[in-house]
Amino acid sequence: MKYATDESGAWVVTVIDDTADVGFETSIGIDSSDKIHISYRDETTESLKYASCVSTCSTASSWTPSTIYTTGDTGKQTELMIDSSDNIHIAFYDRGIEGLMYGTDQSGAWVFTVVDNTGGYSGTTGGQPSIAMDSTGMIHIVHRDVDNLGIRHSTCSTTCSSSSSWSNLALESTGNVGQQSSLVIDSQDHLHVTYYDNGNSALRYATNTSGSWVFTNLDTEGSVGLWSSIALDTDDNIHILYSDFTTPALKIITLSDDGMFGYSISPDLPSGVSIDAVTGEILGTATVLSPATVYTITAINSGGTTTTTITLAVNDEPPSFTYPSSPYTFTKDQTITTIYPTESGGLATSWEASDLPAGLAINPTDGYIWGIATSVTPTTTYTVW
Repeated sequence: MKYATDESGAWVVTVIDDTADVGFETSIGIDSSDKIHISYRDETTESLKYASCVSTCSTASSWTPSTIYTTGDTGKQTELMIDSSDNIHIAFYDRGIEGLMYGTDQSGAWVFTVVDNTGGYSGTTGGQPSIAMDSTGMIHIVHRDVDNLGIRHSTCSTTCSSSSSWSNLALESTGNVGQQSSLVIDSQDHLHVTYYDNGNSALRYATNTSGSWVFTNLDTEGSVGLWSSIALDTDDNIHILYSDFTTPALKIITLSDDGMFGYSISPDLPSGVSIDAVTGEILGTATVLSPATVYTITAINSGGTTTTTITLAVNDEPPSFTYPSSPYTFTKDQTITTIYPTESGGLATSWEASDLPAGLAINPTDGYIWGIATSVTPTTTYTVW
């Protein structure tokens, strides 16, 4: 398994663990002391591993890898979370029991618990989990229910090292949903979950901001919604990153803090220009030129989604220039002092001038006039463009 960082100003890649076939299905977190924690799968021993580093993490010797759970075929699809007290919490899928497992070092030693094992060995749940903790300390895990083609929600508020402390409920099981879920909890303890709707090849979103769960397909155009990842900004606005296999492309949708509306645009606007995710306003100062391009704007609310298109181009402003100290007087058969233009406005890409006196020329790239005048000419006005 490798770790990469640009902390020094350039990317440095470090081998953390090279004991056999390791480094599958990783999850990384940083605690309040900037200590780095990684959970991952050891494919050779079919176990769960954990590595941590306090400082100088671009050096292999700074890392401490260890095997923390070895019972059966386990440690798959790990998801690591660090609480406000820097305790580590890991949700993962156990292939041996075909169920959801939870591990924590909260007591000072690693303790592992079966969270959800619907149907026992004959059932399959707990895959592709996502874990988060609300402000009361309650742990939430969303995960895939293969048997019912749905998604489940597991919660625990205290003594979470005991299976009996966990509550497990079906979040949604209509259609074929729940793959590759991602969970965040906002500052009001509202839950926001994204996952793949296999039946409709769509990105699906669930939230309980209204007091009960509401489910919406955010994007249904083509085959979209796999590998979603959800995050919150400091204003609790919701940002969702996901794949579009049809285009193909990586897409993003932004929702307001209530999860009920938002605007997004595809493809990305020219550098310096952005769309306000809440109001839909396009604003900014373009810093690059861009040809006329068709952009698709998606608006979302609790009733669904709609799209419209706009065509936007960024053109250069016309160049403006002068030649200072005009008029100029030169002596025949002597090299003139090169005349440079003073430019403003847009960048000139080519230069030409009306017939200059014999021996003089204009540089077609930079616009300066140079040479040796070889004939006598009266004072004349010349045009440069």
